[in-house]
Amino acid sequence: MNTGLAGLVRIQHREQGRRQQHSPEWNHHSQRNRCQDGSPDRHFSRTLHDVGLQQEAIHDRNDGIKDQNVERMFPISPLEHGGQSGADDSEHGADLGHKLEDCAEQRPKRSPRHADDVKPNQPEKTDSQRILELSDEPVLQRATGYAKVFSQIHRTGTKRILLRKIMLNCDVVLSTTQTGSGRLPLNEVRTAMKFGVIIFPGSNCDHDAYWTIRQVARQPVTFLWHESHDLENCDAVIVPGGFAYGDYLRTGAIAKFSPVMESVRKFANSGGLVLGICNGFQILCESGLLPGALMRNVGLKYVCKSVPVRVEIVETPFTGACHKGEVLSIPIGHMEGNYFCDQATLAELNRNQQIVFRYCSPAGEITPSANPNGSLENIAGICSPGRNVLGMMPHPERSSEPELGGIEGFKIFESLVGAMVVK
Repeated sequence: MNTGLAGLVRIQHREQGRRQQHSPEWNHHSQRNRCQDGSPDRHFSRTLHDVGLQQEAIHDRNDGIKDQNVERMFPISPLEHGGQSGADDSEHGADLGHKLEDCAEQRPKRSPRHADDVKPNQPEKTDSQRILELSDEPVLQRATGYAKVFSQIHRTGTKRILLRKIMLNCDVVLSTTQTGSGRLPLNEVRTAMKFGVIIFPGSNCDHDAYWTIRQVARQPVTFLWHESHDLENCDAVIVPGGFAYGDYLRTGAIAKFSPVMESVRKFANSGGLVLGICNGFQILCESGLLPGALMRNVGLKYVCKSVPVRVEIVETPFTGACHKGEVLSIPIGHMEGNYFCDQATLAELNRNQQIVFRYCSPAGEITPSANPNGSLENIAGICSPGRNVLGMMPHPERSSEPELGGIEGFKIFESLVGAMVVK
């Protein structure tokens, strides 16, 4: 009897050692409890009993969760097959897999919008075709009944008055000469001038300029793609605002290498009219068409507000509809509008009267407090020595309609059309 009990104890100790090798955590708790209790036989029996109860409870809980989830998805539950062998469980798993596949096939197939309308092997549209389609967008279609616009372009030192009549269905410019009798006989009729608006990656004011020219000035206009050398026989080219090429390196540093700017340089050197607005001003300076550079604003903050600017000279194609000293309220929106150049260049700009606009107070006074960005001598816009290239930081297209809160910026476009009549 004693021999049998001793053998049983040895068997229990061997089983305990085997479990300790496979379970360090169990071994740790076992040694701790053995030290506290002092009876390894009693502890081992109790431990085996407790572990068995825990494993049984965990097994029951897992089975309940599994069966509950399966019952929620399918009407047939594994509980109906209780007591079956492993082969039956495999068959039941295969049935569940087939049911899942059937449910997936019943779902509606997902496909891109209008995927069925796309014809196979359809040729991709070229850049020129995509640009032409932009003109048909609903946002560019203005409501009918737009009011007639009359403006007079005054020429200093002469009695010649150019009366431009812009109507909804009339794209002609009427040139008249004032006579001593006060009558305005028709002298000549010229077709409207053609504008081109460049599109760079990152441009965001190109559609604003397009809208102003087409819907407000009622002049022909087309988009010019940055990768094309063709200016499409335009009479004037607008380099719009935005963030051309993301303003990487610095503003305008990459845009000056685009193919379209090569054509713009040749166009400007031959006397063509070029207007650079905001980011366009920066691009023209980087391209060498205008002197100086645009740096970060003083205070290193983005400035977006309407500011008064004073017209310094009117003997340009861009300011012929203005009076010298006239104050125009035009919005600005830039981070790099701080114009800078060396003293020699500044002296040349003043000597040649190339400074076209200056930031001023509402009363027309040039003061430091009226300077929104720290620009040298409050310069807001300059022109080339030939006066056919203008760069300005204010956005005239944003103040060309009463709906925008002002129409004073439209005088820039008005002057361009009038300059083509004189030309």
